[in-house]
Amino acid sequence: MGSSSSKPDPFPPTRGYKLRPRYNPDWKPSWTGPLKFNVRYRNHEDFSHNKELATIDAIRLSDNTRVVLKHVSTATDEIPIFRYLTSESLRSDTRNKTVPLLDVIILPWTDEIALLVMPMLMQFDRLPFRFLSEVCEALEQLLQGLVFMHEHKIAHRDACWRNFMMDISRVVPTGYHFARWMTEDGIRKEFRLVPRKSVAPVRYHIIDFGLSHHFPPNATNYNFIGPVGQDRTVPEASLGVPYDAFKFDIYQLGNVIVTLLDIYEDLSSLKPLADAMTRRDPDQRPSATEAYELLVDTILNLSEDQLNHQRIWKKRTPAELRHRVEFCNENPLEYY
Repeated sequence: MGSSSSKPDPFPPTRGYKLRPRYNPDWKPSWTGPLKFNVRYRNHEDFSHNKELATIDAIRLSDNTRVVLKHVSTATDEIPIFRYLTSESLRSDTRNKTVPLLDVIILPWTDEIALLVMPMLMQFDRLPFRFLSEVCEALEQLLQGLVFMHEHKIAHRDACWRNFMMDISRVVPTGYHFARWMTEDGIRKEFRLVPRKSVAPVRYHIIDFGLSHHFPPNATNYNFIGPVGQDRTVPEASLGVPYDAFKFDIYQLGNVIVTLLDIYEDLSSLKPLADAMTRRDPDQRPSATEAYELLVDTILNLSEDQLNHQRIWKKRTPAELRHRVEFCNENPLEYY
């Protein structure tokens, strides 16, 4: 992240953010060592990389808060929509699940890009769910967020897996390494994981408004033509045919629930909701409010034992790991 003499420092110290060093102080390239032809690259820091090239982590100097800087184009509606959703008048609504916008850094040498500063969160699914109540809590908040956005005439248009995040401040008290999320230090030290249920409620957030669209306040028709996001399976997805952007959001979030059903056992109670939200005919899908009410009704029909005492498992969880969780009071990190 060095800067040339011909350009101003993109992260001047007076701005209040400090980038994490990219390497440990004693780092040496793994390919220069004595075992360079047999080296296990996954055990070396130079194997680590951030696939999301538009983001990088940093420290806010005023309070040592870990943050993420996101590189965005000023030609899109992302910044104005993000600013609107996090405006003072909207922040007080508890249904607003928009990730907090901490700062906008305008780069001094261009007006084409800017940096958005957000809290350092984690993708909502990366830590294992242990109880049905934990899944329901996440879905309830995400649906609330969609209801809120739609009430304010905003279609997310990429309401998909990688754009749903969780605040891990109480679930992973030590934090995690941004480039190698399964570790605390970026090398091998795994972080301590606290069960979500024991620190509930866990806060969930919606991110990435690069494809979002803000309809006029008096709009009654939400048809839209434009590129799609991560989920290309939405039946009406097309660059040339108008589609209802709100029902598009419903399908995308519904497909997140379908994926959870594929990954976890014992989530069958959520299947009717997933089926309703992913109907091929957009007109047959519920609105965000109706989907939220369907989820609430589903939760109310579940017993306390089903919600908070019966374990749920990833279908690929081995018997040995299930035993450690169930009978040895362990909560190891799983990743398959």
